[in-house]
Amino acid sequence: MTLDRKNIAFLTANGVNQNDISMMQRALIQQRIFPKIIGAGSKLITSWDGSQWGHNFAMDVSVTEALGADFDVLIIPGGSRAMDVLSETAHTKRIINSFIIAGKPVVVMGDADSLFKTFDMSLTSDSVRLVSEITEETVKDSVSWFSKFETQDMDQLAA
Repeated sequence: MTLDRKNIAFLTANGVNQNDISMMQRALIQQRIFPKIIGAGSKLITSWDGSQWGHNFAMDVSVTEALGADFDVLIIPGGSRAMDVLSETAHTKRIINSFIIAGKPVVVMGDADSLFKTFDMSLTSDSVRLVSEITEETVKDSVSWFSKFETQDMDQLAA
């Protein structure tokens, strides 16, 4: 599946790291890919820009209603405030687990790895990529990684 045919989602909440989500979103939009935002809370996600509230992002679907089956790639931008909100609902774990079980790519940015610790989930899956330092280069590398990523066929998973 080519990148332009993949349904890509950000999993986030208020307090998302503005740099994380903005850089990844910009890299995708430059390739004419328009990711959806799965969010916890209200219909508007407000980023955190280091010392103050930053840009707003419209939420496309609530974490309580989202299904991993509707997306091909999951990107979890960092931001300790957002991680605090996301860790309060079991729906976050449900969505992340659905990607890992299906062998779909998950990009974990910055301190978003804290969700895996909170929910006692492993970061060692071949379908999970941890990006600890967020730069234009690491964002482009991540996009390149999941653009070539082919998810496992459901028949193979059942075997």
